[in-house]
Amino acid sequence: MDYRRSCRSCGANIHESRFTGLGSSNEMFCFYLIIRRMVIIKQSADNFANGNNIFKSFRNRIIWLIGHIYFRSLTLEGVENLPPQGLIIFVSNHRNGAADGLVVKTLFPRTFLIVGTNFTKFFYTRFLLKGNVDIHRAPRHDTERLFNQHQMAVAAHRASAGEAVVMFPEGTSKLGPSLLPLKKGLFYLCRDIVLAAQGQPVFLVPLGLHYERGWVFRSAALVRIGEAKLIKNTDMTDVDCFMKWLDGIMRQVTINYADKKEQVTAERFAAFSSSYCRHFSHEEICRLFAAGDVPSKLTDEYLRIMQETEPQTHCESLLIHENHLWRGLALLIILTPLVAVTFILNFLPAGTSWLAARSLADDDNVITLWRLLTAIPLVLLEWLAGLVFLFLFCSAGTAAMAAALYLVVTAAGIQVYHPWKCLLIKTVNQFTRPVQDIRNLIQKIRQWCRNRKTIK
Repeated sequence: MDYRRSCRSCGANIHESRFTGLGSSNEMFCFYLIIRRMVIIKQSADNFANGNNIFKSFRNRIIWLIGHIYFRSLTLEGVENLPPQGLIIFVSNHRNGAADGLVVKTLFPRTFLIVGTNFTKFFYTRFLLKGNVDIHRAPRHDTERLFNQHQMAVAAHRASAGEAVVMFPEGTSKLGPSLLPLKKGLFYLCRDIVLAAQGQPVFLVPLGLHYERGWVFRSAALVRIGEAKLIKNTDMTDVDCFMKWLDGIMRQVTINYADKKEQVTAERFAAFSSSYCRHFSHEEICRLFAAGDVPSKLTDEYLRIMQETEPQTHCESLLIHENHLWRGLALLIILTPLVAVTFILNFLPAGTSWLAARSLADDDNVITLWRLLTAIPLVLLEWLAGLVFLFLFCSAGTAAMAAALYLVVTAAGIQVYHPWKCLLIKTVNQFTRPVQDIRNLIQKIRQWCRNRKTIK
């Protein structure tokens, strides 16, 4: 409701009214307008908190910016599987802690998430997560259980009204080799949405989250959309059958290895192969590896080269300059000052987030979380302090130019960081690895990729 429009409709203008008491009807009416204005302000604050106005779009833009700063690429596969109409329940695997929500919200900005209350402890994460539904992941007493029941009812109501909901049924995240056991809370949410849908079709859409190296800054993430499944009332009669069916469709969009050792080998092999063969992405090669469709002679040769030289190099990658070594060295020399200046300009957030992740993260899946928790407020603090310093001690023109230069250098440095890192690894490997053996392996992998693409 627009306050000024409502005032004009009754011929009143509160800005020109004088309030000297409550004796006359005009003064009473002015008092009513003041109270009404206070109520509208309160409603606006509530709308701000719930994300029902322009601030929701503002938050989504911030999330989009954070997502594209931390990840060098965010890819969406299988868009054709999205249903053209009906209510949608997205169900995703949970791989990388808060980064999963960041990726999903970046790619699906009009959805709302079911998130844990552990992510809403901090002011800025609470601001970014406003408009989502938070629950206790492991309720310890009746109060928390009642809170969860209320929140799930809210989620069901919003979903039945047309908002797409995203839930991570594993309940916790793990960058492990396979899908974790699924929690039954999703069954009850789906049941409530189907009951409240009043005949509207309800689709369950599985999402498969995949990271190249989820804990690394400027990594790559991919979300694979699975085939939408229509949920009917008859599907919601047996919780165990539903969860077994859900586990099956989730395994179709996720990559599941036999053990951790196979996962590490597959992801390293995929990172190496996808760098020299554009026929398949990192996710596709990992999927082929898990299915046993990568020739063992290729993986055996890859492992042999890695095991012979990794203890000396302490590097997980076999990347080399395949051609034009001196061109690569020249490019490395050109990019190094830009990366160095970017790090110096952002030393406080970059250094502190690295230290926090190294000392506080107890597993790979929370490294990104700790980096974001420390880097975001420090970036804002650094920007604020820098702007204050510039405008206090420099002219307005100089301050504006310095701020713009900082943003340009930082954006360029972030953009070239991953290519620079690859060039550095290639240069080191050029003098520490068996280059000819690696070149032969690259040719074999390319031939296999071409043959596989032709068969496909």
